[in-house]
Amino acid sequence: MCQHNFIHLFTCVYHFPDEDDYRRLTFDDNLVTISDTGKELGEFHVSVRRTRHEEKDCFLIHANSHGTIDNVPCGTSVLAYVTPHLETLEQQHHEYVKVLKENAISSVIIMYMYAGSSGTSFISLSWLFNNNNTLHYSSNACK
Repeated sequence: MCQHNFIHLFTCVYHFPDEDDYRRLTFDDNLVTISDTGKELGEFHVSVRRTRHEEKDCFLIHANSHGTIDNVPCGTSVLAYVTPHLETLEQQHHEYVKVLKENAISSVIIMYMYAGSSGTSFISLSWLFNNNNTLHYSSNACK
């Protein structure tokens, strides 16, 4: 099911989608990662929904995974607002690794796209945390 919806999403880029196209593009899917011995290692979830973001029709795509690698809990979450023509309006990316219970490392990246009279601009904000204390912050802007 998941593969079919992604293929359909990419074919809609080449023509203006109609209501039937939109309906087929929205979905939820879950996967479980299992080791060779049958032990559950983690989970993956993805969903695509129609929404509006800053007055624009778009899709809200949310994908997250979490699990354990070598007994270390870790995970990733991506939240994106994407136009029907696959232009990213905003994207948030969060990753974490819990090396020790009292010493977790987390990274957050947020990207915004702005279309104005002078063209399209991108702004990226990035934080790195250790136990909720900011270790590093950066920002970038480009056209």
